[in-house]
Amino acid sequence: ERVGFHPRGGGKISAAFRPAPLRPIRRIERGERKIVTATVTISDNLPPHILERAQSELESRAEKAGWPLRTVLLALPSYSPGMAVHLDAVYEGGAGGFTMLGRKGLSTERVVADAWSELHRFDETGATVDEHLADQLLLPALFADGPSEYRTSRVTEHLRTMAWLVPQFGVGEVEIDETTGLVRVQPSNRS
Repeated sequence: ERVGFHPRGGGKISAAFRPAPLRPIRRIERGERKIVTATVTISDNLPPHILERAQSELESRAEKAGWPLRTVLLALPSYSPGMAVHLDAVYEGGAGGFTMLGRKGLSTERVVADAWSELHRFDETGATVDEHLADQLLLPALFADGPSEYRTSRVTEHLRTMAWLVPQFGVGEVEIDETTGLVRVQPSNRS
């Protein structure tokens, strides 16, 4: 409904969710690239040519990299001016998300380039989930009805901390292979 760019913030979102059973996550092999969805968001008080420039830069980079591209361009109300580029890369057996924020003095093309560089680094790893998704998946994996496995592009300190914390609450065990990035989550038996 409203984006919350720095410094004022004040973003507002509405969402509806339906409960669903949590199944184990098994993402060991990433498979082929499917699509990148690029979402470019600007505050509605910025000129619309920013969106056009972002789309042009995204199309150029996707073509060079051989990625199918879907682009979503949004100009939304905001208390502060701002811009964000988010790339959602989907593979047959994995996904990664990469966000860059614009700032005064930084060109639209540079913001897109920085986001694309993050995607490129992830793409080279062969991992099935990005470093941020790796720790976000721990909680749903702990409530699944069986063990989960996935490979992260980078083992972060946050992921290590979450893995240590899980058994402290008696809700399961987490193993991380620091070399391969393989994360194994074994939920505790619950009645």
